[in-house]
Amino acid sequence: MRKLTINRKKSFVASLVRIFTYIETKEIKSTENILEINNIKYKKVGTISNGKSSTIDIPKESTNIMIAYSNNFPKFYNVRHTFSEGNENVVINTRQKFSPFKGNPFIIES
Repeated sequence: MRKLTINRKKSFVASLVRIFTYIETKEIKSTENILEINNIKYKKVGTISNGKSSTIDIPKESTNIMIAYSNNFPKFYNVRHTFSEGNENVVINTRQKFSPFKGNPFIIES
């Protein structure tokens, strides 16, 4: 396993909204906190508030993560990223983009 640190830049845009982090999963023991998009199953692993960070374990193999910025409609309001296989820890930075017509989407700045 390796560590993935997700930093959320502090911003006035959607400052009260939490983001929800999901990781691709192959093993499903229960359907709780499982979300399927394009035949990929994601497991909810945490939430991140404005200006905070979160660290999660990801496998050494190639894996997908998803950051949803809506708890009610995570299939529609999300951003996904694929990490190639490796042993090194990874840090990504995210921020909310001001665009009220698109729901103030999140972007990943690697």
